[in-house]
Amino acid sequence: MHAASLRLLPRPSRYGKLRASSLPKSPSAHNQAEHKDGVQKNKLVNSIRRDICEATEERVYTYEDVDIEAFERVAGFDRGALAAFLERKNPTLTYNSVLKTFELVVMPSKLHNCPLAWLNTAMGILFRDGFFTPQEWLKLRVQGNSRFSDFDIPYRSSRKEPDGCIVPAGMSLPTLVIESGLTESRRKLHRDRDLWLQGGAGSVQVVLVAKWTKDAAKKIRGDIEVFDLGPMGTARSLQKEVIFPAPPAQIALGQTISLTKRHLFGSTLPAVQDPGLLAHLDLNLFREIADEYIRCEDCVPAS
Repeated sequence: MHAASLRLLPRPSRYGKLRASSLPKSPSAHNQAEHKDGVQKNKLVNSIRRDICEATEERVYTYEDVDIEAFERVAGFDRGALAAFLERKNPTLTYNSVLKTFELVVMPSKLHNCPLAWLNTAMGILFRDGFFTPQEWLKLRVQGNSRFSDFDIPYRSSRKEPDGCIVPAGMSLPTLVIESGLTESRRKLHRDRDLWLQGGAGSVQVVLVAKWTKDAAKKIRGDIEVFDLGPMGTARSLQKEVIFPAPPAQIALGQTISLTKRHLFGSTLPAVQDPGLLAHLDLNLFREIADEYIRCEDCVPAS
């Protein structure tokens, strides 16, 4: 005969059955995602702190694969982890939701302020010469380094701070934008142009791009381009002018940037006004202001 096989039964626990909730838990997918997200945020914060602290002159830093939530947690107004730190360093910020890039221009040179100074003066001259009525003049806001976020597809969730812009009263986006770059590449400035024109939801009428370069002798060259949005939905070049080296005097004195009332007022232009009426912004004035700002940087204009 075969011996009967014995089955050993587990002793009852003095505490009764073990509940699932009392067993050690493995990290849930949600907790793991939160942990990973926190680690990525800390890496981004540490990278930005290090880059800004190490910068001794104008530099451009690009951080890739950054989603909008990470950007807002790091650099958003008041609640961003680096908001106060960034404010002290005065960088300009760009978040491109299409490319998922966060870009910082740290210690921007005075050449970033030059277009705003020119735009303020040029608009005042237009008013003096009667291009605007007093009522129209009071409805245009000339601004610089304001952060805009009300972009449309495909750039929804993007954030951008222009070097200069015009915002008619009642609009959430500018009609005219100026981007100025020294250490920024022309390709980067054109990406910014596309964000404004394609994401501008029909509000942004025209973008001016001023590109500067500095050689080893601290001589500055520069030009300015004018773009609007073409019928195919891409940027269209309207004009390009050299700033430095300055052309011969007879040419320089006649250089202007030509804009229409539609470019300046967009959809807020009264129906009784001629949208094609041209304004001519004096480019030689831009050159004179740029000369002053360049020399403040211990550089000289190329000749």
